[in-house]
Amino acid sequence: MLPGVRRAGDAREDILDLSLPPEAHLLDMAVDASGRFETPLRVPGARARDGYVEAARALGLTPRALSFDDEATLRVRVALKQQKPNQNTVIRYQFSTLVHVVDRRAEIVFPATPDAPSPPARVTVRADLGQEIADISIAGSAHAVARGGRATVMEPSVSTDHRWTVSLGLERDPSRPAPSRFTALAAQARTPAGSTSVACAIGLSPGPPQPLPDRVLFVIDRSRSVGPGGLEAERDVAKRILLALPPSTMFDALFFDRARARLFPAPRTATRQALGALEDEMVTARLANGTDLRAALRATGDLLRRESAAFGPRTLVVILSDGAVGALSPAEAKDVMRVGAGVTTRPAGAKDFVGEVPGVDLMLAALSIRPNDDPPVSPDERRTLRAIAASATQGGVEREIRVADVEAAVPSALDALRAGGDVFAVRVGTRDATEPLAPAIGPGGGATGIVSLKSKGTTKGSVPASLMAMSGAEARSVPLHTVGVEARWLSGGNERTTAETRLLVGPALAALVEPVIRPGPEAETAGPSGYLERSVVRDALSLAFTPRARACYLNRTAATPADRDLAGRVRLALDFVRGEVNDARVESSTLRRPAIEDCLREGAFALDVPRAYRNDERVTAILNLVFRARTPERQAPATDPKVSHEIDLLVEGALKPSPSPEAPVVPTDAGAPKAPTDAARE
Repeated sequence: MLPGVRRAGDAREDILDLSLPPEAHLLDMAVDASGRFETPLRVPGARARDGYVEAARALGLTPRALSFDDEATLRVRVALKQQKPNQNTVIRYQFSTLVHVVDRRAEIVFPATPDAPSPPARVTVRADLGQEIADISIAGSAHAVARGGRATVMEPSVSTDHRWTVSLGLERDPSRPAPSRFTALAAQARTPAGSTSVACAIGLSPGPPQPLPDRVLFVIDRSRSVGPGGLEAERDVAKRILLALPPSTMFDALFFDRARARLFPAPRTATRQALGALEDEMVTARLANGTDLRAALRATGDLLRRESAAFGPRTLVVILSDGAVGALSPAEAKDVMRVGAGVTTRPAGAKDFVGEVPGVDLMLAALSIRPNDDPPVSPDERRTLRAIAASATQGGVEREIRVADVEAAVPSALDALRAGGDVFAVRVGTRDATEPLAPAIGPGGGATGIVSLKSKGTTKGSVPASLMAMSGAEARSVPLHTVGVEARWLSGGNERTTAETRLLVGPALAALVEPVIRPGPEAETAGPSGYLERSVVRDALSLAFTPRARACYLNRTAATPADRDLAGRVRLALDFVRGEVNDARVESSTLRRPAIEDCLREGAFALDVPRAYRNDERVTAILNLVFRARTPERQAPATDPKVSHEIDLLVEGALKPSPSPEAPVVPTDAGAPKAPTDAARE
């Protein structure tokens, strides 16, 4: 249907807005206005639009500006000089799209027609899935099909004024001895470059119902990066979990920042008094600098092994944090998964985290709770939490939860655990290569995507492919039954788009095909990213840290003349993340006094640093500290309270705009690979 017709004499402009399914990839389009179909050619966007405007004006038309319909994904403009009155314009197009698997049904959702009301459509579905199909449903009308991998059904009248769906019921393959939780559809094609493109749509069915453990151990992040609001949300989540479990459930909590603190000497039932004790420990005054998840996990393993009788036979470990837990190295992440799976052949020197707990089977939930206006948890840190959740032998889940969604998200996470937990690190591969498809899939969820696999040799035809994932601390592999398709069907890859800009210009015809580009949700909701002025960092450190550093120097022993006249420089690096001192390290020192250097590090963790709004980026402040005993030529008046009698100047030039060659400035590095500016990004 062509809305927006504009006439000028014997010239006319027709405008067609199309709504293609999500992830659709336009394969071909042709326009017929004179008895012959012609195909617009791909042209860069600006050149195509300019070419169309010029051609339309040559026909006596000025293209008009029209707003896009909410559902439109593609706009086609046709300017033509009519050969006869009321001449019809016919547009023919072809596209490919990815199906989605939901509850053992493969479905494609079609948007509503932009120019509703529209005449009913005749829909024909031909299916070749490479496996048994139970039925085909078109816009809610079900059609039974004969057994076999191929089927064709037709629905003569389908209203497209509203969203409508084509879905296919899938039957389990009886040849498999143990039914998998995965329902997978796959198609593959050989590319001209010799690689294999595999399109895969998978769904994860809930596993056999399992009860939640009657022992719960919370591992709660109490670092400053959580913030008062985040700490209150963690407390709310912990209480909701306990109230959702039977009254006989026993629980305990292990709080962590840089240090660890246990709530009870032994697990207790969730009485009002016990919940009150939990609330008393989750207050703003308890927040401290530093986030050491590794040490907290090791302490968790030690506690479970030491008190296996109290926490056995099954325990639910719930990690509550703001997600800013640091990223594990690839070797560490691999080791976490190995340890959880009970594999004893770990890489030499690899760190042990939770470790094996004889007599206790673990179920694990890693929950990152964030204020509504905070940015998402970084992909690296979510990968860390997923690797930890994947190590649980009884299943695990990893979720990012906004404060506004806590009420619904907590029961959903518990239901996912009852259904067997998430599967992690989902990959598609052949005998030669594998590629990631999805980082995690929850029960009842699914994933779709197209991966490109490089093949060795000159393999022709279909290549055996399989689906791999981590589930319940075990690596699982499921063979994929693939059907062969044309390579152009999968040419869009994972970056599927509705169309490229196309242009057709003829003596009496001009056609423009362009995708509808709208700003994404992040662009619509993005607020200020948050900057931290260098002067703010400089002032906070010089005013708050200077007395602590001076005390570290003055408390040294004076047993020898070398100790009394001790002088030297210390280069101290402080990492700030989400308003906390996340790390403090001595990068270089000429003092050669470990006690003073350790004191400087500990003093840094006592600082209260500013926090930028809506920003998770790490800031590294470098302090160049100069220590020396008093010298006569630089002696300050005894009445000057800013200068000690025993140290000449701890930090010289801290408040100056530029460093003195004799005394470096304190914080100088903004932590970004840019030229120095007046503002430091947190």
